[in-house]
Formats: sequence, structure tokens, C-alpha cells
Amino acid sequence: MTSQNATLNDVRTILAQKRSEKATLETKLSNLAEDIGAIERVLSMVPNGTMDSKALSPTVQMTTSELRTKRTQKDALDSIADKDGGRIKVGIAKQLLIEAGFVKGNPKNVYGHIYNLLKNDNRYEPVRKGTGEFRKRQGSLPLQG
Repeated sequence: MTSQNATLNDVRTILAQKRSEKATLETKLSNLAEDIGAIERVLSMVPNGTMDSKALSPTVQMTTSELRTKRTQKDALDSIADKDGGRIKVGIAKQLLIEAGFVKGNPKNVYGHIYNLLKNDNRYEPVRKGTGEFRKRQGSLPLQG
């Protein structure tokens, strides 16, 4: 009789574990469905299924390990601009600098910091006022230092 009780307890334990695994998988599946929905919404916003890389530039083809070889934030920003045809979008630069470890502290303050770095650097000019997008001025040379 006790071996039957032990077996039933083992089966109940396995059942509880499987229910827990099922709940975990259902949560992951729900999160995955939300991610897919977000991606589909982004794709639906793209006109005619194509992206103009100069206008949208969703990512700069640069790894954070490439940025880590730079000594300063300004050097890293120059590299980002060079990889994106002389343009920098502050939001993308923010993400890359955080991932590369160039910026410490509260991430919500980084956008303003990068914006001011570019605004006060005479080598860059805003593409359109208030958009957070800058381009290198024609004939600008890297700072020595």
C-alpha cells in the first residue's frame, strides 16, 4: 500500500512539474506573439515594402566591438557617421554607445548628451532642426588630440 502511495505522489509531482512547464511555455509563447505583432506593425508602416536607407537607416552596420577600439565618445561618433555615409541619428548612436560601454549612468540622459556633443561640434550640422539627425559638414577634418 505504501509503494502505491509513493508512486501516486511521484505521479502527482510529475504532473505539477509539467503544469508549471506548460505555464512557462504559454508565457513565452504569448511574449513571442507580441514580438511578432510588433514586427508586423513595423513592416506595415514601410511603404511599398521597401526602405530608403538614407531616410530610415534603421541600423548602422557596425558592431560594438568595432566601437570599443575607439578612445573617446567623439571618435566613436565619427566611426558611426562614417559607417552611415556621414550621417548620425542620435537614437541609433545612443544605443550603440550604451552597448559598447562608452556611456555609464542613466540611459534616459544619454540622448541629450549625444545631441549636445554633436550640436556643439563644428564638424557636424543638423540635417533638420529638432530631428536628432546630424551630418558631417563638407570638408570637415577630424580633431587632433
